[in-house]
Amino acid sequence: MAKPHHLEVHPSNGSFNITNARKNNSQKTVEPNLPSKEEIRKIAEEYLNSRNLLPQDAYFYSIEDRPGLSHDKVMRASFRRKIGAYETYGAGAKLRVAVSPDGEVAEVRKTWQQLIQFKAYPIKTPQQALEELQNGQGNLMNGWRGKVNKITIHYYTSPQKQDYVQPIYYFECSSPNGNFFNGSVPAIKQEYLKTKEETIKETEKKGK
Repeated sequence: MAKPHHLEVHPSNGSFNITNARKNNSQKTVEPNLPSKEEIRKIAEEYLNSRNLLPQDAYFYSIEDRPGLSHDKVMRASFRRKIGAYETYGAGAKLRVAVSPDGEVAEVRKTWQQLIQFKAYPIKTPQQALEELQNGQGNLMNGWRGKVNKITIHYYTSPQKQDYVQPIYYFECSSPNGNFFNGSVPAIKQEYLKTKEETIKETEKKGK
């Protein structure tokens, strides 16, 4: 007999959560003996592959030791997405599988919008993006002053429905006290970015 599960789907962006509905085991006083990280990854990948839930553009990211919704202790296998050669950044392209102490999949959380390639646009140089960040035109998170250690290109994916997924320059930084923070700047040149209203008007003109 199949075990009961709860399924929650968000139609706006296609994301979903699957949760094992068995009772919470938070009353246990003995520290659970969780499977190894290698076993967690294997269990997660076998579960996803057997149900056709692991996209071709996904890659294994990490194993996290965090509390779960249906269990007091789980290990979570995390997968992320690549668009072409570039990794994504943001909560809109994540797939997590939580495994309980007995090796059973307790939760699956997937946010993975279907994407269709639109067109290529010219992008800024890394130096131009850095200058914009220094001038306050980008986003800085968990810090505002320090040293840029690495600059890479990512595609930003939001957990909300997006009309377009666009590339960003992603900055990995460190402050004088050793704390790490990051920043981002849109990679496409500003003159090629149009508002939704401008795009609609342009489309309507072409249709006449």
